[in-house]
Amino acid sequence: MNEEIKKSILIVDDDSGSRNTLTMILRHKGYQVDAAGTGREALEKVRAQFYHVGIVDLRLPDVMGTALLEPMKTAQPDMMIIMATAHASIETAVEAVNEGASAYITKPLDVDVLFLQIENVLEKQRLIVENRQLYQAAQRDLAQRLVVEKVLTQRAGQLSVLNQIGRQISSELELESVLNTTAQLVHNRFAYNHVALFLLDDEEEYLNMKTSAGSFGVTPPVDHRIKMRQGMIGWVAHSGETLLANDVSQEPHFINTYSKLISTQSELSVPIRSGLKVVGVIDVQSPEMNAFTENDILVIETLADQIAAAVRNSQLYSQVQTQLSELEQLYATLQEERGTLAQRVAERTEELSSANAELAKAARLKDEFMANMSHELRTPLSAILGLSEALQEEVYGPLTPKQASSLHSIWEAGRHLLELINEVLDIAKIGAGKLAIEVMPTAMEPLCRACLRLIDQPARDKQLTVNFNYDNKVTTIPVDMRRFRQILVNLMGNAGKFTPEGGVIGLDVIGDDAQNVVHFVVWDTGIGIAETEMENLFQPFVQLDKGLSRRYQGTGLGLTLVHRLTELHGGGVTVESQEGQGSRFTVTLPWKLPTKFSNFPAQTGHKGETQLITPDDGQRSNEKPLLLIAEDNDTIIQTYSEYLQAIGYRVIVAHNGIEAVEKTQETRPHLVLMDIQMPQMDGLEAISRIRADQEVAHIPIIALTALAMPGDRQRCFDAGANGYLSKPVSLVDLTTTIRSLLAQ
Repeated sequence: MNEEIKKSILIVDDDSGSRNTLTMILRHKGYQVDAAGTGREALEKVRAQFYHVGIVDLRLPDVMGTALLEPMKTAQPDMMIIMATAHASIETAVEAVNEGASAYITKPLDVDVLFLQIENVLEKQRLIVENRQLYQAAQRDLAQRLVVEKVLTQRAGQLSVLNQIGRQISSELELESVLNTTAQLVHNRFAYNHVALFLLDDEEEYLNMKTSAGSFGVTPPVDHRIKMRQGMIGWVAHSGETLLANDVSQEPHFINTYSKLISTQSELSVPIRSGLKVVGVIDVQSPEMNAFTENDILVIETLADQIAAAVRNSQLYSQVQTQLSELEQLYATLQEERGTLAQRVAERTEELSSANAELAKAARLKDEFMANMSHELRTPLSAILGLSEALQEEVYGPLTPKQASSLHSIWEAGRHLLELINEVLDIAKIGAGKLAIEVMPTAMEPLCRACLRLIDQPARDKQLTVNFNYDNKVTTIPVDMRRFRQILVNLMGNAGKFTPEGGVIGLDVIGDDAQNVVHFVVWDTGIGIAETEMENLFQPFVQLDKGLSRRYQGTGLGLTLVHRLTELHGGGVTVESQEGQGSRFTVTLPWKLPTKFSNFPAQTGHKGETQLITPDDGQRSNEKPLLLIAEDNDTIIQTYSEYLQAIGYRVIVAHNGIEAVEKTQETRPHLVLMDIQMPQMDGLEAISRIRADQEVAHIPIIALTALAMPGDRQRCFDAGANGYLSKPVSLVDLTTTIRSLLAQ
């Protein structure tokens, strides 16, 4: 420890062995150490000199250590005191701290803990002293601010007077009256002994005095005039610069232009300018030396600007009078036009209001149409996909290979139709600004591999080679996992679709540290894109070559979705392509995680293998779980019922929301599958009523909806649902969710 910054420590302990040992340890550490064996001795030392830290034993022969806290802090307010005792307790520690102790340690002393406590209290002491110094500096700064405030207050008073003068000047249109008013106000409010106002004549040879006020007992005649360059006033009119003489005997330009004013000792002359031209001078004089300050110059110069404005106003006044009749005629014409314009504005406003109402109605109808279309299309799809999935699971018995192949084709066609519906709905949501993404830190490599698995079978069918090159320094990036998967699968699907058999497609993931971005490059050796088609590449419902639309299925929405979803992630998409040689689509996304996501666990993007789940996996009781299916579509009821019964559940059915509430109350099922859009009472209302009944409020509810519109998921959870699935529902996903909720 540097000798110049040694800290002094006082040890107060009646045990000489402990005292000596601690003294030796602290001195070895570089501290200056003093010691006392009693409370009385300690107080004498503290009153005699300053110690940075006191280490005080709780039990002393003549006094309790806590009794020393107040007198020691009184003698040395900045001293930091650490209480030490072999009889530790929470109550003792609290008492010591309340009495003023800075820290508390127990015996036998742990040297490392002691050193840490000493450093802590010294740091606390430093902060206290530093804060006090800052406070004192703030007090000094406050005093200086008060001085400045006083000056500003004085200045504000002067500005207030100038403002008053300005208002009085602006209220006068006759120049003579304006000048007389100004001279009197300046003399009265600023206590200048003599004030005179001069205006330059038309020939610009003489300055004629137009008015004066408060002379030293005399008043120059009104026809008093001064030649250009004569005296301070004439020189200021010639040079256009302010001239101050606080001792006129030392000013070469000073001339007593009026012999009766013999007492002038200080003079200030300021030009009156109209634009760049000097039109006059305002002159103030005093019988005292050093009468004027820089502030006086500022005040008079400001006043000169106001007088110049008054001069200009006066000159314009006569012109205004001659133009008044013309203006009155013009006003009458304008009034007539105003009436016509007001009528046109009212008509236009009414048209706009009507148009806005129609737009609002159209937007509402569009939302209703999209919701209804989603429901009407997804509901039969739920039955198609559900039944085909149940049949493939051989719920109704074993299948021949041909039957299995046919069912798989039905299921694939249904999934394809669902993808098309989802693309249309997603584009509509994005266009309406209603599609939100949930960005979370996501492990990229497993997510990319999961996307590649989705296109693995189509690639095998066409004997395509799939390359995957991954930059290992890219670990996690912030994305919405579902939407990012949608981006990659769309691009990889297109690459496979437009690449002939035996071709190559690939995904390259490249981290760019310098730009803090990650590039996802999807490339192929396919048919490529014509340069003339590039500008339409990301337009919705556009397929680039009409001939291709007959060869390749699709809505023309895939690339539009890729482009807009990438923009929602704060990234961009670029494309390079040559006809007959393939294409390269590069999706660029921000890399490093924002602070607000840094504490979230990374999503992996990987799901385990699907499997048929039975009630025994999540139900310990021998009784088969009872499930209530609330659904108005008979085909879906049949699909869910037969599948769930086949894998070991008992099932009852309600065909509307009212039945769902009643049967829940009557049968107390283990779980409810609640369709949201039902007759008589919708699913949201039914969920709310079940949750309001304390007898059945605990029963888990899975909301099933074919609407899939923005906010549906949250509305279901707000009503009281425990789970949410969007139709068409995968039977594996359904049983997984059922099992999870029953296991809770």
